[in-house]
Amino acid sequence: MYNTYIYERGGIMIIQKRTASPDNVRKENFIPGVIYGKGIESEPVQVEYKDFIDSYREFGKGKTFTIELNKEKHIVYINDTQMCNTNQKKFSHFDLLKVSAKDTIESLVPITFVGKEELYKAKLILTTILNKLEVEYNVGSGISSLEVDVSELTVDNWLYVKDIKVPKGVRVLADLEDLVAKVSLPSLEEATDETDETADANAEVESIKQTAE
Repeated sequence: MYNTYIYERGGIMIIQKRTASPDNVRKENFIPGVIYGKGIESEPVQVEYKDFIDSYREFGKGKTFTIELNKEKHIVYINDTQMCNTNQKKFSHFDLLKVSAKDTIESLVPITFVGKEELYKAKLILTTILNKLEVEYNVGSGISSLEVDVSELTVDNWLYVKDIKVPKGVRVLADLEDLVAKVSLPSLEEATDETDETADANAEVESIKQTAE
């Protein structure tokens, strides 16, 4: 049985070198990984699966954080992940990339659209063109996602990259005139299909009522 190889101590995550095979590590509910980057040789590591999930939820692939490996501290971020072949919702491997405090990082940050329920209430359709945005930031200024409020958009509103507000220290690399999303009314065909479905549903209910009578 393995000891706990990763834990928080004053905000620093402690990681130990991996010596067992990846398969044996996974059997013990750990996840194998590797660390590499500036001033460090590539080295295999491992962490408890739960701890990795907690870290991924907090930092994603954009934020940097500090780890301690072999009694040395490193600034890293999660550079890559792999999923299990038999379960695409479960991680099987991860890469940590070491950076320095003076480095800048380029990353594709997921866009989360909030307020969509208001559009649905108004029977409007949100069409998204971009789901990720390419940004650059200094170490320590990273973001794991960008929230875009679409609740106040109306028919034929177009949302561009230039309309997205990013935190201080984050610079957008994408073309500011690129289209991100647009709002429109349902097409005539969609509206007809919805009407037909409602009519069919009403007919079925009426049939049930008649049978019951």
